[in-house]
Amino acid sequence: MELFRATVMPDKKLYRKAGDALFHKTKSVRAFLISGLIICLVVGPLLTYISYINHFEDVFIVPTLGIIFIIYYFFAPSYMGKALFKSQSKKNLAKETTYSFTDNEIRVSTVDSSSVYNYSAIEELYETDELICLYFNKQSAFIIPKDRIENPLCDVRMFLESRVGKKVNYVKKVSTGKSIAKTFAVLAASIVLTILSAGVADLVLEEPQTFSYKNYSITLDNHFYEDGDFANHSYTLFASDATMTVDDYSQKDIDYALDKENSSLEELAKSYCEGNRVKNVKKINHYTYDITFYDNVDGIDYYNIVSVQQIEDIYWVTQIYCEKILENDYKDKFEDWISSINFKGNEA
Repeated sequence: MELFRATVMPDKKLYRKAGDALFHKTKSVRAFLISGLIICLVVGPLLTYISYINHFEDVFIVPTLGIIFIIYYFFAPSYMGKALFKSQSKKNLAKETTYSFTDNEIRVSTVDSSSVYNYSAIEELYETDELICLYFNKQSAFIIPKDRIENPLCDVRMFLESRVGKKVNYVKKVSTGKSIAKTFAVLAASIVLTILSAGVADLVLEEPQTFSYKNYSITLDNHFYEDGDFANHSYTLFASDATMTVDDYSQKDIDYALDKENSSLEELAKSYCEGNRVKNVKKINHYTYDITFYDNVDGIDYYNIVSVQQIEDIYWVTQIYCEKILENDYKDKFEDWISSINFKGNEA
């Protein structure tokens, strides 16, 4: 005995709408949204913080993968609908299909075919503002527009629930505009949190740290990190905007460099004034000279501070520099750092 029927003309638009109902209710698909949010709002900022703490300041981690997951969640239902369309409707395209619901089975008829389905084969029942959706699996479904059902909808819902043994799940359609707005909101929040993470890391890196080489030590901040492979220098420290080098020379090295026997500390200090725009030369004591100057390397102007010191028979040259445009940011810091130089077991 036929209880109700519906006559449908299958088309791609119909199945795209149906894809939304199944897609957003699927647990595995929800995992994309949850994963995307975690990547954007937790993992991305955390990785940014870790990268900054480990001196990868040039790495600004925008959680692209998380955004892709979120975009997939919001905008992929149409592709789910395409899968349904390809799997069961392509063969019936432009063929009027009649769904006849009886007590024990569903009969599906077109102009040139007929088939029968048991209610027990239906896995999920969904309803949208426009459709009743009976899903057998992700690639097979009966998609019936409500306006094509001849009986009252309340009676249809009760009948289907009684036969299938499952409740009809109502799915509210999310507008494309709201989906776009939510995606951009997550992206904006992710960027803000990432910037805040970088800021927190920057504050942590402001803490002073003492670096040592042989019996030499200097106190900078945690923005600096060691790199012993920097060419032509004994010891090198890098930060994102500044570089510090240390060299220890013997009297023989100095004489060779200055092309003069028994070169003095003062002569070594003055050698840094030659060919550069000297800003200041300061004699700290009999063993220490500090020189500030500008030079140009590969077309870029740099601000430099050099401390030349003699400890016993070793000449120590400490040079810290940054681009000239950053002079005001680093001038006081450079002077503080240079003044922190210490030699274990000796006094300059």
